[in-house]
Amino acid sequence: IRLLGGTLSNTIGGASAGRGNILSGNLSHGIGIYNTGTVSNVIASNLIGTNLSGTSPLPNALHGIVVQEAASSNVITGNLISGNGSDGVNLNGAGTRMNLVLANRIGTNLAGTAAISNAGNGVAILSGASENRIGAFTLPFEVNTISGNGLVGMLVGGMTSISNTLRANRVGASLNGMAAIPNRGAGVSLQTTRANTVCGNGLGSIIAGNAGPGIWINGGRENRVDNVCQIGVAADGATALGNGLSTRQAGISLTNTISNLILPGLIAYNGGAGIAVT
Repeated sequence: IRLLGGTLSNTIGGASAGRGNILSGNLSHGIGIYNTGTVSNVIASNLIGTNLSGTSPLPNALHGIVVQEAASSNVITGNLISGNGSDGVNLNGAGTRMNLVLANRIGTNLAGTAAISNAGNGVAILSGASENRIGAFTLPFEVNTISGNGLVGMLVGGMTSISNTLRANRVGASLNGMAAIPNRGAGVSLQTTRANTVCGNGLGSIIAGNAGPGIWINGGRENRVDNVCQIGVAADGATALGNGLSTRQAGISLTNTISNLILPGLIAYNGGAGIAVT
């Protein structure tokens, strides 16, 4: 499905039972949202890259959902986005802003208990995409589960990709936050970017069980990790679910970067240091 050229206020799928589509097995993206003025569209409760039961992959060759070319203020909610050939959700390009990604399962099965990997990242925000929000603010049902992906759980890249907020999500953990479904890289990766926020105020994130560090900030500046993150600890706040166990990775790793703010949070059981600055 493609939405482009200024189309607005369409709904693909729907919250009611039986209204979601199966968008799988295509030679490009599952859904593409393009161009300035393509706004206020809702992508809800679809299966994108899996079979009917959400138990095995039926890949789209590229991204599950791509939003680019200054499409803005669109909502991606309640979908299963797994098994695709590249990223689960890819937001890219200048002017691609104020899009919301809420209550999805990205890289897992429908039950949120095992991996159906997207080959790339779970969510990628690149090339000037700004002011997008991934995850819940205050409503628990809006939390994304972003786990089991082939690269990192959530990636923000580029110095013009600013003011994105990666709020309350399960990253590397199951839907209930109690078991590991590792992303194969970091849970969250901020690469040569600035002024983005991980966790934010409101509900907390669980960033746990990933193969790489929980959070990796490399290059860039002025990013913020808020104090509602649980890094390396399961949803109960006590059970060990460390990041980077086999490779001795840190809970939070900062490399070649300046002027970031890391507020006190719960960081425990990771394979290396709690916080490493190099």
